[in-house]
Amino acid sequence: MESINPVECAGRVDAEDAVTGMVDAIAVDPLFQEKTTYRTNENLITEDAIIPPKIPSVTPNPIPHTCTVLRTEIPAEENIGKSKRIAMENTCTTILNMANCFEDVQLTKVGSYFTKPYLAPILIAIIEKYGDIAQDFFFEDPWKRSYLLELVCKAVHKCQAIPLSHLQPHDLKYLDSAITTAESANLKVNWLRLRHTELKQTIISLKPYSHLKRDLAKKVQEREAMEKRLDLNKDGMKMLKSECKSLESELASIVEQIKDVEGSMSMNNNNASKYEHLRRPKFLVYQQRSALSSRTYKGPIIAEKQSWDLGRFLKTLYFFNGPPNPAKFVEFIIEKLSGPSPEESPKKMDTSGFILVAGATGGVGRRVVDNLRKKGLPVKALVRNEEKARKMFGPDLQLIVGDITKESTLAPEYFKGVRKVINAASVIIGPKEGDTPDRAKYSQVKGPSPEMVEYIGMRNLINAVKEGVGLKNGKLLFGFGDESSKELLWGSLDDVVMGGVSESTFLIDRTGGENGKPTGIFKGTVSTANNGGFSSVRTRNFSTPEDLSAYDGLELRLKGDGRRYKLIVRTSTDWDTVGYTASFDTVGGQWQSIRLPFSSLRPIFRARTVFDAPPFDASNVVSLQLMFSKFEYDGKLNPTFVEGPFELPLSSVRAYLKDPITPRFVHVGSAGVTRPDRPGIDLSKQPPAVRLNKELGFVLTFKLKGEDLIRESGIPYAIVRPCALTEEPAGADLIFDQGDNITGKISREEIARICIAALDSPYACDKTFEVKSVVPFSEPFTVDPENPPPEKDYDIYFKTLKDGITGKESLEQSAIAV
Repeated sequence: MESINPVECAGRVDAEDAVTGMVDAIAVDPLFQEKTTYRTNENLITEDAIIPPKIPSVTPNPIPHTCTVLRTEIPAEENIGKSKRIAMENTCTTILNMANCFEDVQLTKVGSYFTKPYLAPILIAIIEKYGDIAQDFFFEDPWKRSYLLELVCKAVHKCQAIPLSHLQPHDLKYLDSAITTAESANLKVNWLRLRHTELKQTIISLKPYSHLKRDLAKKVQEREAMEKRLDLNKDGMKMLKSECKSLESELASIVEQIKDVEGSMSMNNNNASKYEHLRRPKFLVYQQRSALSSRTYKGPIIAEKQSWDLGRFLKTLYFFNGPPNPAKFVEFIIEKLSGPSPEESPKKMDTSGFILVAGATGGVGRRVVDNLRKKGLPVKALVRNEEKARKMFGPDLQLIVGDITKESTLAPEYFKGVRKVINAASVIIGPKEGDTPDRAKYSQVKGPSPEMVEYIGMRNLINAVKEGVGLKNGKLLFGFGDESSKELLWGSLDDVVMGGVSESTFLIDRTGGENGKPTGIFKGTVSTANNGGFSSVRTRNFSTPEDLSAYDGLELRLKGDGRRYKLIVRTSTDWDTVGYTASFDTVGGQWQSIRLPFSSLRPIFRARTVFDAPPFDASNVVSLQLMFSKFEYDGKLNPTFVEGPFELPLSSVRAYLKDPITPRFVHVGSAGVTRPDRPGIDLSKQPPAVRLNKELGFVLTFKLKGEDLIRESGIPYAIVRPCALTEEPAGADLIFDQGDNITGKISREEIARICIAALDSPYACDKTFEVKSVVPFSEPFTVDPENPPPEKDYDIYFKTLKDGITGKESLEQSAIAV
């Protein structure tokens, strides 16, 4: 290639895009376009040529010559007006000035063509690969030929310079225009047309660049998170390699042992060859964090090499996974070495905490719902009539349509997320066809009977919400209580699974617990031989996952030995998965209760914290595990670890409610429930319901029986017994009493507020009390809307209440016949 000055070039001298722009501006005027007729192999085409304006083919300096033509020949035409002549004169002057500015621009000669230096490599490449694409050019004018070649080179350069992800539709339009122009002059650019079609199809399927950029950032974050999980420290890697080497050396014999255990199973040569490649070193893929942390504890522990008990290893596999299968075993080995699947996604914790209002459309229930919503608390309403409830509360309130007298309508899934209950449901007493002068309403029961509503309905409601609201004494998962017991199947899960020789077991001692009661015993011998160092026992997966979302943690009753242990709770049925773990210290020789809040459980996989694990899901607990280990978490070691025998008696594991415990079930009862058969009572001075208890289907008797169901349920409760309910406003001074002796009146609004306050007061927990206002029946109570009374602190009243007082104390011991 050689460089020449543009004034010496017979071809086109398009020195800069500015000059090109001016020439193109002239080209759009029909006056300067020429009709071009050319022949292809197929037909004869006559069209408006997409070729630059009429410029002489050969001239020593084409730009000045063009300007001369514009100034003299063309304006001489008769149809050129004065304004156009002035415009041409100005245009010519501008073109000449710009051409003079670029006279020193060098062009590069490529064969018989000339082009700009930066396009020369492209033109050379095109000629080398596709030959002389302009050899069939119809015109002899080299200027036009050079222009079209340059146009093709620019199109190729543009496509090469723009990344694929940045291509836009206008880029493809530019490329299509260049190809069409070249094709009109019979240049051989079919290869470029194919590339254009290819790019067009590609860009259609591409996401916008902003989406690609966002996806890239997301993938980078995922990669960084994975790198953290895969960050094996040097010591841990060495130890893991040693363990894997030990596993490799035993693999062949393990497969044979599995065959013996299965009895009827045999492996043919094809199955053996199928897994033959797994025996080679490349089987060991070190892509996860090691469970083995660096050894930093005080005092040397020498890891001796001892024979591995293959039988115990197989027994462990059999206990937790059922009859062995060679293919599944190999999959298990791979999973053990590579870690949990990145797709593993435990359920998220249920953070809902609804307050259920039963009898929500009644006088008290409606006010309870309104007050709870004003406080911004999450509410669900249990109603029989959905249409009535929607009219009353609007579309936003969550409704459970059911009838407490019909157990089939109270499906457990309806009450998911319910943590507290206010029960304002009650039998309806009133005239069926209007009242009478002698108040016949007091001898008429509307709807289901008192027994169905107050007793059977109460039993159904308690059973429906019991799991969700929790029990005061907690939920027993394992152990031997005074009134109940629950045993679990525990199996050893020691370091034998990684080549160690530690061993443990879990026994039941029927007289070895506190005061000679039964207890479980986690015992064994832990050894660091063969790079081991932990012993544990784990339950089989529960047949039905335990829902502990009503509780705050797990409580262990055990006799300590001064060492630190771990409790591992799992929410996945997989054997080798993330375990939510808490360590706890024990006091030697003492029985103690250790509480481990759910909030303290850490997501751990092989002694490493899994930082991106979902939060612990207390509603889906599937297994428990106790462990004594040399390893703590993330490189730390157990400071209390000592090789040798250990023993940890464990009498119970239960879910607990944190202190102070507040009522989870507040019930609106009725004053007078213990009075119908109380000895020595003057019925003439009692309310109509007491005098007519029998005529009203023993309404108060069944109300009392319903209260007893609450008190016996184990749910933390508060039973509010209002005296006669009125439509008066809240705000009057109150009297709280116990023993079921007072009479009077109280507003429904006040009762609603008392019920809501009781939910958060430990002083109201497990209390039964009556309440009335100090205003006599004969005096109406009113409130000045401009100056309403201040809100009450009901804790002042709750603090005066005592446990165990229900009013039944004065009843005769014999049961009331109903």
